[in-house]
Amino acid sequence: MPGEPPEPAATTVARGAEGLTLDSGVFAVRLPAEGETKFAAPRRIGGDHDAMVRAYGGQEQAGLVPGPLQGFRLHGGEWVGGSYFGGGTPEQALAVVGYTCRITGHGPLFTEATVAYRFEGERFYRFTVRLAPGSAQAWIDEQFDLGEVGVTRDWRQLAPRDPTVVFSLSGGARPGGWRPDHVFWERQPYGSGVQPQKTALEQELAKRPGFDFSNAAFGTHALPYDAGHAGAVIGIEPWAVFGNYVYVAGLVQAAQVASTEAPPFVGIVPVHAGNWRADGPYSLKWLTTHASGDVAWHLPLTAQAHPNRSTHTGEFDPGQPYTLGRRQWVLVGGPMQSLKALHDLRGYEGYISLDDYKDWILEWPGGTAADYPRLFFDRAFIDGIQPALAGDGGLPSTAGMRQWLYVEDKAERAAALYTRLAANRGYWGSALGQINADLDYWFPLWRQGHAASQWAPEMEELLSSRHLTDEQRRTLRAQLAAMACLASEPDYGPRGSMVHLGNPNMAIVRFMPLLYAAALLPDHPRAAEWLDVMSQFVDYKLASNTGPDGGWSELFSYYDASAPTLLHAANILDRMGRLSPASRRLALDLAVLPLRFQSPEDPRFGFRAVPCWGHEGRANFGQWLPAFRLAEGSDATLAAGLLWGWHQSASFAGYHDSNFNVRCAAYAAGKPAPALPEVAALLDSRWIPGLGVAMRAHAGDPNETFLAYRQGYLISHCDDNQGDFVLFSKGAPLVDMSLFAYPLHQHEPYIQLNAEFGWYSYPRLSPQNVASDMRQGSNNRNLIGAWNASSAVHAHAFAESVDYLRGRADYPPRRWSRQILFLKGQTATGPNYVVFRDSFDILEGAAGELTPYWWNLRTVGATDRVTPAAAGLEYRSPHGPRLLVQFPGFDKIQAETRQAARQGSTFAHLDKWPTPGQATMDGKTDETLSVTAVGPIAAGRDTLAVLYPAAEGEAPPRTETPAEGVLRIETSEGVDWVFAGRRPLAFDGGDVAFRGLAGAVRIRPHEVHLVVCEGPGEARYRGVTLRSAVPASRVLSTDEARAERLIAVEAPAHGIRFEPPAGTPKELAPGVRHIEMPDGFALVFEDAEPLTFEQDGAFFHGRRGAIVVNRAEGTVRIVVLDGEGAGAGGSAVWNGVGPYDFTFHRDRIVGRHAGGGREVNLTVPPGLDKYATAVVDGVPCLAGTSVTTDPAVAGRAGAADRVAEPVLVVPLLSGEHQVEVRNLDQPPVFRNWQAW
Repeated sequence: MPGEPPEPAATTVARGAEGLTLDSGVFAVRLPAEGETKFAAPRRIGGDHDAMVRAYGGQEQAGLVPGPLQGFRLHGGEWVGGSYFGGGTPEQALAVVGYTCRITGHGPLFTEATVAYRFEGERFYRFTVRLAPGSAQAWIDEQFDLGEVGVTRDWRQLAPRDPTVVFSLSGGARPGGWRPDHVFWERQPYGSGVQPQKTALEQELAKRPGFDFSNAAFGTHALPYDAGHAGAVIGIEPWAVFGNYVYVAGLVQAAQVASTEAPPFVGIVPVHAGNWRADGPYSLKWLTTHASGDVAWHLPLTAQAHPNRSTHTGEFDPGQPYTLGRRQWVLVGGPMQSLKALHDLRGYEGYISLDDYKDWILEWPGGTAADYPRLFFDRAFIDGIQPALAGDGGLPSTAGMRQWLYVEDKAERAAALYTRLAANRGYWGSALGQINADLDYWFPLWRQGHAASQWAPEMEELLSSRHLTDEQRRTLRAQLAAMACLASEPDYGPRGSMVHLGNPNMAIVRFMPLLYAAALLPDHPRAAEWLDVMSQFVDYKLASNTGPDGGWSELFSYYDASAPTLLHAANILDRMGRLSPASRRLALDLAVLPLRFQSPEDPRFGFRAVPCWGHEGRANFGQWLPAFRLAEGSDATLAAGLLWGWHQSASFAGYHDSNFNVRCAAYAAGKPAPALPEVAALLDSRWIPGLGVAMRAHAGDPNETFLAYRQGYLISHCDDNQGDFVLFSKGAPLVDMSLFAYPLHQHEPYIQLNAEFGWYSYPRLSPQNVASDMRQGSNNRNLIGAWNASSAVHAHAFAESVDYLRGRADYPPRRWSRQILFLKGQTATGPNYVVFRDSFDILEGAAGELTPYWWNLRTVGATDRVTPAAAGLEYRSPHGPRLLVQFPGFDKIQAETRQAARQGSTFAHLDKWPTPGQATMDGKTDETLSVTAVGPIAAGRDTLAVLYPAAEGEAPPRTETPAEGVLRIETSEGVDWVFAGRRPLAFDGGDVAFRGLAGAVRIRPHEVHLVVCEGPGEARYRGVTLRSAVPASRVLSTDEARAERLIAVEAPAHGIRFEPPAGTPKELAPGVRHIEMPDGFALVFEDAEPLTFEQDGAFFHGRRGAIVVNRAEGTVRIVVLDGEGAGAGGSAVWNGVGPYDFTFHRDRIVGRHAGGGREVNLTVPPGLDKYATAVVDGVPCLAGTSVTTDPAVAGRAGAADRVAEPVLVVPLLSGEHQVEVRNLDQPPVFRNWQAW
């Protein structure tokens, strides 16, 4: 390197008044004085940055805690830098009782020293530095455990007790000291918010080797010090996906770069990301300039808790204390090094190195052709399907199956496969290619499992061949072992460091090559270890991403990105006897989810597909067949449904794991497609917690009517679509989303339409809208369609005659409610239609007023397909049917329609299915979508809308509004009385009467349907009354309806009870009793009318329930038998009706519930701080997490004082169930705990 002196024989150690100095001859660092120091009294840490920097060189004399790095020597001889311990408020910060500084290693290879600090209460921080002779690199290892979890998310807003360690990197705070004015850096272009500033320094650096700024990963920033601009510049991270961070940084003075061949510089290179622990977000690791002239790297000294939300994929190390933190990084000095040199330092020494590789086991005895196949099936299975493969097998891919070596072992195919698989054929082409690609860069992205699924089936096939030589077999097995060893290196994917590992699909797929390779090496010495970890990993990922009844964290836009991968993993583990019963249940629920939301056959494709809630698009997936095998032996109906769904989607197998999916097609060989009656039970109307509702009439018929409604807490990779819907009927999509993914993020015509006019089929409050991406789960915004913890399907009911849902979301100061009644005709070609009611109310205690709004509807095709009428719209589909939209109660409407169009490839690669003979599209799709806005609708006025699909020539329904919330709709089949109220309504129209929130009386020539959609309610026709406490329906003949009769339906019996404790009750208010207990108290609520009670931090809304506070046990029990919420002592349940009985412990919530399916909100106990899971009847599954601003829950009295508090969203399934909300057990992580 230019300017470097000859390498010295050893690093020298100097002891003096300034401290302990390690000098390599090229670079030197200084630590506090050697020896042990005990303070006479504990010293608090923290203080003003400028004051702490001024104390450098005299911290001990100033009564401060000396920082671990007292300074370092630049190229040229100037000493700069220093360090100190900071904190939010020194008076509340932790205190240090003493420290030691010692040489811990000294020899010809390196010299090492450690500074160890003792904090009060057995807490510690250790700083170790290693310097090799002639090296400009000071390798630094920090380890600390301060016994508590920090709450600071950004060091610029430090919590009072959260400590930091600050490393100054210049001498700029003193007159004439070296002050760098630029930083050059390397980032990961995908996901990084850091953008190059294109400074003049780039042109100067580009003249030197190793600074190729055409590389999108390289860039520069200026370092501002003036008071108006000094502050955080960039985060410096060991490993990250999203954020304003870089991986390496070099600080320089631009003038010195221009004038000097070997200018001084300071580099920071984080290394060995897999060894980091408790790694907080980049906002805790800022490179920051200060107006004093200093530039420093600010780092946390407390472990960062898991954000406790499903969209954060960081994992802690279960084998270490939760509060342990660790960092490893290199401080680089000497003459300026290039970006390429820093990149190589990180890549060759700070990632997987030869020191790791030497421990890989790549040769071991054993392995024959008889061991294979084993991933998907064994030889006995292949023998069993040989007769089916002799013909066409009923599958278009049968001819390809006949070529497999375990079907017919041909030498020619074995030789061709070996030539391809044994070579370095790139990331997707072979194990060796993927290994080399992943070793080449320390940030393996997220497609590892997808890539491995391309070559692993062929590798297995080849290993089954008897034509392989022993040497060839050893070569292939060594490559598989290398893949497994690589994937189990901590640096490969830093599980255990708590760094966010990317969106859920990325964190799943990245580690799957380990399972595939390990499963193919049953005799490897580490196989059992690898498989143990991966089986627990699959348990963890299924539980942390799958809601009750199969809802997927990333919905449908990203379902194929990792859900089929997990299902393949479950299938492989099941074949090895390693799949847990809970994971089997979750896997099967997850697998059948697309069937629940598969649309009727789409005329644009010719097969059934899934509308992609999330970022839109239309997709089919690769989960059908591995799950078919999982279900086949235990659930014949589910297995038939999965096979039927695969055939209905044109035997489509997805594209992410396509080679795996092709192999799994063997499961269908010789099996005919199931008939519709075999699977009809799975094509029901259904609420999927966290996702929404599917409603169907005449499922499977070509004229099937299908409505998919979106609302719930599953929000990763999702736009603001809460309350949106799609509608298919009579063979065509009538209300739809885009066929393209990310329409509001990547497609300008759609972005503009949304910004100017709106996009979704729900009300909007102003002409202007914005698009946002919920992938990070940070949404809690006051925007219709955005998700917050209140947004859920709060009631639903499904019956042969009418389906129903009531969705609700609070957007202060208003509450939006959407009720949908889905009325089913006697035939698929008859009147199957939908009634909407959209309502707005001012929230109780909220300041503000309602405003006018627009009612939006999105349809397929251009604007000329939508024709306004006096009080309605007519939409004519390009595929034949019409959608007649009526607005009862409006004499006249105002409506405007606008359109947007584009051409492109469809989402989910429906046009790129790679296997010959499968369904394809033409590669490019033209799409035009129109949005019609009806309005403005007056503030406070609800909208009733009838959406009536009609065939060409079919007469429209005759609709009347006899009373508020009451519709009389006459169709070709009879007269439907439909009732929908924002509050319970009462109507008596002679023969027809109704009381309740929602229901119907449907009159046919020979029968009458009485329907209560949401209890309690009653529906009457002539002499017969249906009175029900819960949703209920009855179909009566007209003769039966003449006689006076009461049909009473009680709520199902349940076991939730509350017995008041012994003691003398004291009445606090009517219906409210207080009972003092030895270790707490109980509040008992019972009244004929709903109570609203708030006092001393306790609240209750409802008729019957109780709160029991046990101070000795630290528990709060909340029982709501009839009501909507209660809380005390910082624990609360709300936003969902009883009956339920929950007991809050410090680290869990345990309880039972009964009644209809719904979601409830709960406060988060302080010990529930890792990853909350809802264990429903013994099966852990995904709960939602957000924040609340409800004043009763947050402990505030007025709306103006609302504060954000953590909140859980827990789904309660229909019926009586046990539920426990606890920290999800995390799988083991691989650890390589070497110092360097």
